[in-house]
Amino acid sequence: MGYCQKAAKFRDLFGEALEIHSAITETHEIGALVWEPLWLGMFESHEFNSWQLEESTWMLRCVGPLGSGKTTLAALITKRLKQKFCGDKQAVASIFIRKDVTSSDTAFVEEALTSAFRQLFTTAADEAAITNYRRHLDARRDSQPPNVRIQLLRDALSSLLSGLDRAFLVVDDLDRCDPAVGTVLENELSRLASSKKLKVFLTSRISCLETVPEVVSCNSCADGEHNHISVYWICARCEDDPGVERRIVHVQCQYCRDRKAVCKRCGNATNFIQPFNQVQLYLDNNGLSLDRFISRDLEMEHGDLGLSSSEEHKPPLSELGRSLRDPRNHQTLNMLRERIAEQAHGNVSLALLRLSNVHRLQSVDGVLEPLADVLPSNVVAFFHDGVRRILGQPAAQRELGLKVIASVAHYDFYSGIAYEALDMLIRLPEKTLSRHQQAGKQPVPALLTASGNIEEAAAVMSPKPYYRLEDMLHAARGFLMMGTLPTRPLRAYCDTFRQYVRQKYSKPLADAYDQLDFERVKVGRDGGMLEGDCYFTPPG
Repeated sequence: MGYCQKAAKFRDLFGEALEIHSAITETHEIGALVWEPLWLGMFESHEFNSWQLEESTWMLRCVGPLGSGKTTLAALITKRLKQKFCGDKQAVASIFIRKDVTSSDTAFVEEALTSAFRQLFTTAADEAAITNYRRHLDARRDSQPPNVRIQLLRDALSSLLSGLDRAFLVVDDLDRCDPAVGTVLENELSRLASSKKLKVFLTSRISCLETVPEVVSCNSCADGEHNHISVYWICARCEDDPGVERRIVHVQCQYCRDRKAVCKRCGNATNFIQPFNQVQLYLDNNGLSLDRFISRDLEMEHGDLGLSSSEEHKPPLSELGRSLRDPRNHQTLNMLRERIAEQAHGNVSLALLRLSNVHRLQSVDGVLEPLADVLPSNVVAFFHDGVRRILGQPAAQRELGLKVIASVAHYDFYSGIAYEALDMLIRLPEKTLSRHQQAGKQPVPALLTASGNIEEAAAVMSPKPYYRLEDMLHAARGFLMMGTLPTRPLRAYCDTFRQYVRQKYSKPLADAYDQLDFERVKVGRDGGMLEGDCYFTPPG
């Protein structure tokens, strides 16, 4: 089929398609003020470059809290991929999820996959892809069940991908999907990534709760050059051998894989696999050039401060700039940059908010003032906006989100609280004061033990047997981070937000905090629940 015929076929085919889902946009405009070098560490990372290799069949997930620049990063990656892979048999698609998707939205997964098909469709597509997609359109028109339509769409995508040399899909803000909907979409994309040629890049406020690669060292590098790697290969022959312990299976880095290094145990040089479906990157100080970004912003606002932050033209020195450029204030300038970086917690939006406050200063005297206990109004407003996302959820998720955030903020920022202890705490009945308690008479708590009062406690706890960790993280809307310890501790995503909660800037969070009975669940310094020290106070 010639090019003109194929192009006509394209127009005819998609003229029948329904409008795009209201939660989806296929592009995101990159603002004129976006400074791309901020994300240079991500673009140059071993994980990002390994993901693009043809033999890699895992999805790359970028995790970052609100205001970390995930959407801008997704748009930049889409632009870079389109510039790099622009051949007739290469295609790049992007999906930006702009609204919350509820569990009742059964059409979302189908329409997201339809959007991907439309964008990946090229004039090189074969008749099988077109035929399968027409079958999908017929099924939609005939109101066939969703699982039938998705299977037909899956077939169409598989046919389409088989005719492409390279295909990429960028999906931004996956966490805006209800957990059940997001899981279905992830499973569909993972299937396409593992068996076909589709490279999937995801952004989310929430970490992957499945098994992700552990950090290991290469067994083939003689000088130990590649230690602490999260993208690697293992010997499939030893992995499948029940007589070989998992801990001694040979591991190779990408470099040793490319040079066909052999397994030191069995001599295998060809049969190596990557034993994971996802790799995670985090948008934080390790993934962002935030120190350089802060220096550049100061110089673009106040003139050349001698920081060599960029080659861009700088404005004339401001009054504050002249003070900071004075050699006597060199230490003050360094202190200012360090303080902003510390207050930003690796978050570009928090850095910009702190910088905007600095830009209003007229002299170094304001820089030298001690840190105030009161949060700046623009930082408070930023957190208020994020909390509104929690309040906009259905009642059950809203209550859960407020409770888990209030609970986590009560504990040490670095240790947080283990999932098991958090689940028990939020399922306890809300704290109320009876008349004798108001008068100062306190009941003696009953110790919860495996053979004692657990049954009694369960009777007055939430009727829900437990809250899934995934539900907690989704309900908290990215304000919480999960640790990697076996206890799966949760903590606030930054200490400034913990301060925002503890100092009760938000009434909904303050109300949730006051309802929690922290005395009933005893937590150790490491955030774990103390064995034998969980207390239940019978209702009076």
